[in-house]
Amino acid sequence: MALLARIGKFLLDAVFPPRCPLCGEMILPEQKTCEQCTGQLVSILPPVCNRCGRPERYCRCGDSVFRFARCVSPFAYKGVIRKGIHRLKFDNGTSSARYFAEAMADTIRREYGSEAIDFVVCVPMHPIDKNERGYNQAALLARRTARLLGLPFYEDVLVKRVLNTRQHTLAHNERSGNVMNIFEVKRTSLAKGSTILLCDDVITTGSTLDQCSAALLAAGAARVLCVTAASVLGSENQAE
Repeated sequence: MALLARIGKFLLDAVFPPRCPLCGEMILPEQKTCEQCTGQLVSILPPVCNRCGRPERYCRCGDSVFRFARCVSPFAYKGVIRKGIHRLKFDNGTSSARYFAEAMADTIRREYGSEAIDFVVCVPMHPIDKNERGYNQAALLARRTARLLGLPFYEDVLVKRVLNTRQHTLAHNERSGNVMNIFEVKRTSLAKGSTILLCDDVITTGSTLDQCSAALLAAGAARVLCVTAASVLGSENQAE
């Protein structure tokens, strides 16, 4: 069986050569990203803020009171990571989801290793937006991350009941109000007493994660931990 699997992978790579999940260039089977992208990655490593997960000099928490216990991210949202997130969101980037989920799972093991997480959820999309795009990129990340961690993933626990203005079109001071009270928990029996891992693609102000966390906690969740593929560090880099 192992030999057949290797032969199958060889044939698949020959017909559909692997591509860099960040830029789309062809890469060797043993590479995760192309050499150019690998050299431009900006990883987020300790020490970081124990709430927003950003390096301390980029912490934006200030007087904010987030309902989630903590957020962590493997990458800074800039350069090649920004391109990779764009591929994930707009180019049906399955390979991008796989790459980011592996990095997210590694970060979770490092930062949340002592946490007893019960299950994984994602930031939901409104059905109209999801039908327009064809998929929810946060769900792609959450499903793969959960699988790598050996945790259950439930896409239907949290729903978005209001079609609001897209966050990336708004100024920072407008974002919190734009997501106020637009999320709802449908499966409260699952949420009650649980420690929940909430996944999204990018954290900018934290408003979306905060409102999702508020809904989960109101439904009885004990604790909400967050993870995103990337974090916006500077005000010049707005999530799309």
